[in-house]
Amino acid sequence: MKLQKKCMILALIIAYKHVESYPTDDFLAKQSSFEIEPNNFAGRILTKWSETDHFGNPEEQGPYFEGDIIVSNERTFFTRQAKKWKHGIIPYKISGSFTEDQTTMIKTAIEEIESKTCIKLVPHSSEKDFIIFNNDVSGCWSKVGRGGGSQTINLQSQCFKTIGTIIHEILHAVGLFHEQNRSDRDDFIEIVTENIRKKSLVNFQKFIPNIYDAEESLYDYESILHYSPYAFSINGKQTIKTKGSQEIIKLMGQRKGLSEGDILKINMMYKCLQ
Repeated sequence: MKLQKKCMILALIIAYKHVESYPTDDFLAKQSSFEIEPNNFAGRILTKWSETDHFGNPEEQGPYFEGDIIVSNERTFFTRQAKKWKHGIIPYKISGSFTEDQTTMIKTAIEEIESKTCIKLVPHSSEKDFIIFNNDVSGCWSKVGRGGGSQTINLQSQCFKTIGTIIHEILHAVGLFHEQNRSDRDDFIEIVTENIRKKSLVNFQKFIPNIYDAEESLYDYESILHYSPYAFSINGKQTIKTKGSQEIIKLMGQRKGLSEGDILKINMMYKCLQ
């Protein structure tokens, strides 16, 4: 069983230039700290979530890898090219029992991405690889990148608090990981480990690059993929502190829309700028 789990975790290799050799041996030693398969336990946690009683965004409440990432068990290794969607085109269908308002929010999130990047989400017809939007009571979650075949973006009702959570999950499917775990993050933020729930420490694992040019993608406090300052807090205190102006804290964890950095990273990843 342990060997099987390690094989699953090894599938998390390379999302974009920040991520070149990940996970580390230390990460593998801690990998039992998160759930691999979607489950109703995560849904029950989120059902009790509210902004006033719990810290962080709804997708930060989950027990999955980094809170909202489902680890693929379909491949042991894959490359950046294999994880991308061909020509940036992502077929999708909406199959959950969403309300009319929720369906509108999904389509608005898609329009936000399409209007600012070269990514196109098109209704699924006969394509082999595609995304299914579902709303099982198992939290807010997605796989990272193109997994092969059908793959789910799950959005239970609490995931519709803001349109940003929907965009956040779609960007995971596009192929992006969380911003605060990039390899150069220590130059910009401090991870306050004593304030993090023990089982959630693995969510703050830093990426280790082989090839990384920091000039190509500056650290983005305002990224829609950045954790909020209190994510996974055990005591109500900050788990992430900025090394810059304290005003920056107000930007971290925003779920209003794509940042300029998000737009740049996507367009660089899919070579839209060439």
